[in-house]
Amino acid sequence: MKKYIISSYIPNADIDVDFYNSLVSMGEHVDAELIIANCKENYKGDLESLLQYSLDEELADVVQKGSLKLNNNLTLTDYRPSINVIDPLSGLAVDSAATAFGNMIVAFPRHRFKSIARSLKQSNMPRGVWCTGTVSEPYYKPTKSGQAMKGYHVKGALIVEVKDDKFFSIRQLQFDGKGFYDLDTYYTPKGHKKVKGAIVGLTLGDIHPPFINPEVMDHTLDFIKKHKPGNVIMHDVFDASSISHHVIGKHITKSIIKRTIGSLRDELSMTAYVMQRLADSSKGSNFHVVKSNHDDHLDRYLDEFRFKEDYLNLELAVELTAKYITYGRRGAGHILEYALKKFRRLNNVKFYGRGDSLLLAGYEVLNHGDHGANGARGTPKSFGAAFGGKSVTGHGHTPEITAFGNSVCGTMTYLSVPYTNDSGLSGWMNTHTIIYSNGTISQYHII
Repeated sequence: MKKYIISSYIPNADIDVDFYNSLVSMGEHVDAELIIANCKENYKGDLESLLQYSLDEELADVVQKGSLKLNNNLTLTDYRPSINVIDPLSGLAVDSAATAFGNMIVAFPRHRFKSIARSLKQSNMPRGVWCTGTVSEPYYKPTKSGQAMKGYHVKGALIVEVKDDKFFSIRQLQFDGKGFYDLDTYYTPKGHKKVKGAIVGLTLGDIHPPFINPEVMDHTLDFIKKHKPGNVIMHDVFDASSISHHVIGKHITKSIIKRTIGSLRDELSMTAYVMQRLADSSKGSNFHVVKSNHDDHLDRYLDEFRFKEDYLNLELAVELTAKYITYGRRGAGHILEYALKKFRRLNNVKFYGRGDSLLLAGYEVLNHGDHGANGARGTPKSFGAAFGGKSVTGHGHTPEITAFGNSVCGTMTYLSVPYTNDSGLSGWMNTHTIIYSNGTISQYHII
């Protein structure tokens, strides 16, 4: 396996020597090649004057000019967006380049990730575009957008593990002023050390138990067992295919669901089993269930009394309805908990309502991502703006790190499920988000 640590520098900007030396320290520890790519010059004279700019000989040795192919599916590109723009990956130019050249790494002084949909007929994976972060101090034009994004400047890098000509993995590294984390190891200019409790939060991709990919599940369980995150955040733990309002009047579809998924009781039992497996994977971790849109399907099913003609689910539905009425206004946040605990103990699993909040190292982790401001639909950009980048959400299954720095997780399912159009496009990925104790984050892709 070949490993690279990739960051960038802004021409004529000061270099954070401590961060740079921390990257050198990591490179020596994990046997990775350090590459520093140049961002687009801020002023016309900057690139020329860089020749006179005092760079350490070490840094000069690792500077990458032009593009570099890391394997057949990944390229460090020479695409250089202006560092003063709000979103370096907006527009068709980036999408077209990724379609033509494959997965791309772009030199830019923030962390940004975008998944670009591909046809499921031609590929089982979307294209990914990653921005590097930088070893440079902030150096922006005094324009409105330049000064606005100065606050989102990220001293960071990417650790790239190239497994062969086809496969690779990428994680973000973010400097906190003294060092940075990668999984359970903390790197500084003086070296590295293992840190117990480094990962305070792991937000999983949306779970949807009937459609979960068993390989993704096994990999996730192994990760939790090994790294023991303090908190594991779970979205869409219940799919609700057995009683979804989306299949009303679709009798053939409902027949297939009954044959493959079964009744409401069967799906709740399956869901509780999946959650218990996760909860048993680390006794020292706390598990949290975010109120999600697929949970709402159960609330709606009971509220609309649709079970009155659903004889297969009638007995259980009547019991749940009685409990739902007892809960009253609290019912929407707790009926799923009651239903699942009929099948498994789930002692270290806590369920939340829509209005609840949980901050982990400054990141809000209890927004699913479907509800936005003032009744509008939620978007990654809106959550990034509202929380100043300090937010981790789910819902879309298409992972993203926005221009504000907030993270959107992917899914634990197959990249195509029965209620999506298999002949269409998909940007879905199996992606979790790691929150470190020092308030930095990294996405964790399972390929």
